[in-house]
Amino acid sequence: MRNQKKRIKEKFGVKFPKNTREALLIDQANRDKKWGEAIAKEMNALERLRVFEYFDPGMTFSCDKGWQYAPMQMIFDVKHDLRRNAHFVVGGHVIDSTGHVTYSSTIKDLSVRLMLLIAVKHDLGFMAGGIGNAFCTAPCTEKIWSMKGDQFGNKKGSIVVLKRALYRLKTASASFHQFLGDFLREIGFVPLMADQDLGLQKLEEHAGYDYIATHIDNIIIVAKNPSKCMTRIEHHFQVRDVTDSPSYYLGNDLIKRGKLIHLSTYNYVKEVLRKYQEKYGSLAKENLPLKPKLKPELDDPPLVDEAKHKEYQHII
Repeated sequence: MRNQKKRIKEKFGVKFPKNTREALLIDQANRDKKWGEAIAKEMNALERLRVFEYFDPGMTFSCDKGWQYAPMQMIFDVKHDLRRNAHFVVGGHVIDSTGHVTYSSTIKDLSVRLMLLIAVKHDLGFMAGGIGNAFCTAPCTEKIWSMKGDQFGNKKGSIVVLKRALYRLKTASASFHQFLGDFLREIGFVPLMADQDLGLQKLEEHAGYDYIATHIDNIIIVAKNPSKCMTRIEHHFQVRDVTDSPSYYLGNDLIKRGKLIHLSTYNYVKEVLRKYQEKYGSLAKENLPLKPKLKPELDDPPLVDEAKHKEYQHII
C-alpha cells in the first residue's frame, strides 16, 4: 500500500541509502563522510579508467544509428568491518543486446587441479590475484548514452556516453573476457583447445611451460617465476589481493605441506550446506550418499513447474 511505512534497509546496523543524494544526507546527519568517500573512490576509479565521454546537454543520439539510453545509479553495500562500499552501475536490463556476444566462459575446476598438479610435479611456484574494476577496463561494444546524476557533482545534467563496459551491461563479462584474452595472447600465453581459459607459454629460460588460468576477474599463475608474469599483468591492470600462497581458489582449499599441495572442497561444501539449511531447514547426518532402500531410478513423480525447476537448478 502507498501509505504503508517502508522498512528501512540496514546491514550490520548501518542504514543503506537509496541513492547518492540520500547517502550524502546520511553523512551530514552522522557528521562524517563515509558514504561520500566511498562514492568518490568509485567515481575516481572510473574516471581513471576513462569509462565516460562527456557531451553538452543539448547533444542528441539517434536510435536509428544504434544508440540506446540507459539509466545509471550508485548501489551501496556495507562490508563486515563496517566499511562503506559504492558501485556505479548501468541499467543493462533496458538495453537490447541482440547481435552482441553476451556469453563468456570460465576456467574448469579440473583444469585448475591439473595445473596445480603440474606445479607440484615440476616444482613450480604459483600466485593468485584479482583484477580491480575488471569489466571497466574493457571497451563497451554497444552505443549507450545517459544523463549525469548527483554522482558527477557539478557536471550533473550533462550527457555521458559509455566508452567502457560498465557493470550490469549484458555484454560486460564477454567484453572483458575477450579483452583479457587478447592481452594474454600478446604477452605469449596460448589458450588450450580443451579449455580456452587456461593458457600456457613456452619459455627459453627453463624446460616446460608457464601457465595462467582465468575465472572472470580472478587469475592464478603457475610458473618458474610467477612474480615476473604477475608484474607484466600489473603494468596493464590494477591487480588486488596478490598472494604467492593462496589458501582458497574457486571452491578449492589449497593447503601447502612442504612441496605438496593438498586440495579440498571442505569449506565450499560447508558453505553450500549452510545456505541450503538456512533456506530449507536442517539436514540429518548420513553415512551414505543414498539410503540403501532408495530406488530413484524407479521413481515416476509428476514434472515440476518452471518455478520449481529454477529452484532445483539453484540447489544443484
